Amino acid sequence: MKFLLQSPVVFKGKNWTLKEYQETFIQEQEGSCLGLSQEIDWKIPASLQLKVDEKGKLKAFFGDTTVIKLREQKDLDFFSSLQKSLHQHLGDCLASPLHSETFHMTTHDLSNGPQLQALQSNMKENEKRLRPFLTELRSFLRENPQEGPLRMRCTNLYPCLNISILAALVPADEESFKKLAAIYNFVDKISYLDYWPRFHITMAYFFPRKMTASESLLIGKTLQQYNPINYEFELNLSELVYQYFIDMNSYRDQL
Repeated sequence: MKFLLQSPVVFKGKNWTLKEYQETFIQEQEGSCLGLSQEIDWKIPASLQLKVDEKGKLKAFFGDTTVIKLREQKDLDFFSSLQKSLHQHLGDCLASPLHSETFHMTTHDLSNGPQLQALQSNMKENEKRLRPFLTELRSFLRENPQEGPLRMRCTNLYPCLNISILAALVPADEESFKKLAAIYNFVDKISYLDYWPRFHITMAYFFPRKMTASESLLIGKTLQQYNPINYEFELNLSELVYQYFIDMNSYRDQL
């Protein structure tokens, strides 16, 4: 498990320092919020319509993923409070609330889609390849529990591609950055993504309709009232799990 502290961090063939990662991601978050402060033609992403129906209810949507669960009650309370506040201010723009007890940081997306049968072969292969890795990691952490903690910092709430509102997370120290990068890059060899990771907790999905200009401005103004957040907290690699989901509110640990 020495790969957990690989150096330098590499995403998609490019070397990243922690400072560069933090600054690049934060600029992206701020740009997404700023874009809503101007009148825009709101586009409804097809991927959102697969997850949320025309009444704002979560639809059957299947797949698998790797996540790190939030376990500390104070952290669950903090993000739950943010979520409730968002729904109070932007309720007409948002889909049905997500269950706060399922809050997690996504480490790497795998398979997803509206038809389970089309995904089952990939999901079985993903599970087969992740099983020895997670077994070894958990054994390593039992013997070296000091390697488990990850210091994270929530920086901003920001809109992601008209799909969702995310609580952006960046590693707060070098060791946490290296460990997360190692996990991401290992899983990326199993299921390749063509983008570098934006670690986050999903706060809400948008209602799949075209927002008016005033609604778009309201979303942007509301998010900027929360930002910057700068909430620092701790996760643990021992809470890294492989999950199946059947909608965006229903996750089950598989490994």
